[in-house]
Amino acid sequence: MILYNCEVKWARLTAPDQMSGKWSIRIYLSPEQADALRAERLELKADEDKRVFINASRKPVTSKGKKVEPPRVVGMDKKPFEKEIGNGSICNIIADPYDWTFGNKTGRGLWLNAVQVVTWKEYVGHEDFDAPEGAQVNEPVNEFDDLPFN
Repeated sequence: MILYNCEVKWARLTAPDQMSGKWSIRIYLSPEQADALRAERLELKADEDKRVFINASRKPVTSKGKKVEPPRVVGMDKKPFEKEIGNGSICNIIADPYDWTFGNKTGRGLWLNAVQVVTWKEYVGHEDFDAPEGAQVNEPVNEFDDLPFN
């Protein structure tokens, strides 16, 4: 399935995310896209602003130990896109629903195949932690300076 013109966040496409071990991206959905994914029995989520999204991901190794290539990431010219994708970028996403079982639990996930960057916003890092204008910014404190192994 192809999801067109989706705002994205938290794109982890150049290397797997350190926490999950997967390549992943958060995809914000239009009402029509959300209905189509619900029809596929996929569980959608809502953020703090009540915007509906789903995460698509891809593991670097299958459950049988076979290596998996990273998702393809291209620009509008269909050539490889190698810049970090920042929050708020608009992308087309190719992803496929799949069934999973883990222990006694089952569900459906969205396997990330490819991303096409339509409108790129630069990744600036720590963008949620910028201090508002006029805010006092404290210097970091190392409370472990007196430990003998420093």
